[in-house]
Amino acid sequence: MSITTLYYMQLKRENAHEDSIWCCTWSKIDNEKPKEPESENLDQTQDSNHSDAGSENYMITGGLDDLIKVWQFENGKLEEKYQLEGHSLGVISVAVSPDGKTLASSSQDSSLILWNLTTGEKIKTMETGPTDVWTLDFSPDGKHIISGSNAGKILIFEVESGKQEQTLDTRGKFTLSVAYSPDGKYIASGALDGIINIFDVAQGKLVHTLEGHAMPIRSLCFSPDSQLLLTASDDGHMKLYDVVHANLAGTLSGHASWVLSVAFSPDGKRFVSGSADRTVRVWDLDSMQCQHVFKEHSDQVWGVKFNAESNKIINAAKDFIVTGGLDCLVKVWVFENNKLELVHTLEAHSMAVVSVAVSPTAPIIVSASLDSSLIFWDLTSGRKMVEIPTGTTDVWKVAFSPNGDRIATGGHTGKVHIYKIQNGDIDRMLDTRGKFILSVAWSRNGRYLATGADNGIVCILDVTQGKLVHTFEAHTQSVRSVDFSPDNKRLVTASNDGFVKVYDVASAGFQFSLDHKCWALAVCFTPEGTRVATAAADGSVRVAALDKLAVLATFEEHTDTVWGVSFCSTSKRLLSVSKDQSINIYECPPMPVKAEKEQYIKAVDKVLCSPHVAAPVASGGGIGVVITAAPPAAPFNEMKSLCGCMNNSGAVRTPPP
Repeated sequence: MSITTLYYMQLKRENAHEDSIWCCTWSKIDNEKPKEPESENLDQTQDSNHSDAGSENYMITGGLDDLIKVWQFENGKLEEKYQLEGHSLGVISVAVSPDGKTLASSSQDSSLILWNLTTGEKIKTMETGPTDVWTLDFSPDGKHIISGSNAGKILIFEVESGKQEQTLDTRGKFTLSVAYSPDGKYIASGALDGIINIFDVAQGKLVHTLEGHAMPIRSLCFSPDSQLLLTASDDGHMKLYDVVHANLAGTLSGHASWVLSVAFSPDGKRFVSGSADRTVRVWDLDSMQCQHVFKEHSDQVWGVKFNAESNKIINAAKDFIVTGGLDCLVKVWVFENNKLELVHTLEAHSMAVVSVAVSPTAPIIVSASLDSSLIFWDLTSGRKMVEIPTGTTDVWKVAFSPNGDRIATGGHTGKVHIYKIQNGDIDRMLDTRGKFILSVAWSRNGRYLATGADNGIVCILDVTQGKLVHTFEAHTQSVRSVDFSPDNKRLVTASNDGFVKVYDVASAGFQFSLDHKCWALAVCFTPEGTRVATAAADGSVRVAALDKLAVLATFEEHTDTVWGVSFCSTSKRLLSVSKDQSINIYECPPMPVKAEKEQYIKAVDKVLCSPHVAAPVASGGGIGVVITAAPPAAPFNEMKSLCGCMNNSGAVRTPPP
């Protein structure tokens, strides 16, 4: 089973402005009808009978056409609510006060204007003198506005009076970006010369100067907890800094040109970036990996922003479940409002689908089948994209690389084949020097691959160097599943010998084990890496703390073998799939400091789905099912009776017992 957070373009509005759009933000507007315009400041375009619900999302954009536009986003449609006219040159920056009532805008005309977002009226124009105001932000309490200027100074204005209250000297060049920390303690600025400054607001003094970038800092923002500062530069990189100590926490690369805008999600788990390479990228903070790339823009992307609910970037996210079965089908499901609905049924394989994977950066599915083929599908439309024949090589497991540019496959030859997504060619082949490979997993940093074989051997391979790093006898029987921890330091394995084990990746040293006392068929880490989910042939699913694999909860809702388990991207739900033809969905709250076994997790919903296979097992044992991440754990004779697994010569393929 594979579960993914699917990012897709929900809406595109052509010709939103008559010229380039330079900035954007989200807001909510009070349930009050805007007044009829009394001057040229407001160009009302909405029907007079229209009323607005305060719970609706609104977007504000500013452009080179000198206009600010307020848009209502409702029922998948984007409609212009009204225009704000007052600037004589292009609008460079917009910001909304924390209470959502006031909009601030800055322009190339060197003016800073405050607007009433409810009525659309201009409140006041703040005098900035001959200084070019390039960027601005509200303080968390909404009482002050900061702006960056061409003079290398940060101007602090009091909102109520409109007067300049304080000036912070960056001692640098043109200030292109400014941001308040959410706790109000710090102000950060980015300059034309690549210098980043962090100021203590209470003391009004410079506390840190960072020189990590070599080119202009176009955008920066604090994490919601004020602990991290994210910066974006013309050097094509983003950097994360520890705010208190000014230490570099990470450098992120992926854009092919200037990074022009960045923004954190409200929950702090993700951030988004826009670039001159015309793409928008969504990043996971924990893994520091790109989760998705949007390529819908035809020119530079100057502004990006999450909405308050954290699920829109002027795009949207949903959790999808992808399953593959002995009926040769791939199915795509969406889980919404506690219901599991079938979205697509993908038909092209002529034999059982033994593994599926979803790209972390694009809406692409890859499926592997006993018909010796790999098929790529468009997750959004369900369209078949390309089929890659694997020849005489049986592919038993397939996995996407963290950046989505390659897939790794394992099968009966004991070799791992790595394919390029761009052209479908084999990039390289890694030899485990072992037997049938039943399980394959990438480390989150993309450096390592782990494999599990039918003889109990686990291999860790360095993908960059193309060499075998560790080979060890992890189990006494077939290794059915492997998974790396999010920090890349640990590897968890599951085997027919009944054990789930945790190993240290660097040394291959054994750490902990959990005995299912029957075939252990699937394992996976939670996205934050504190827990492990396991599945077994006795129909049980367990959730264990990573430390010593202490069992936190055991679920026994399935009536037959459980093939796969997977956490959703937020760790809040766990899914399991079984030979009993069901997908079970469990609520998984964050692990408490002192977890009580009975109270920790409970199964909240069991959703019965139409079976993947409509023919009984020859032995009369019911319906056979294989669903995604784990290879079938049933004896091969049972599979043979269900799907006639014969190669072209008529000989039965011989996977491991």
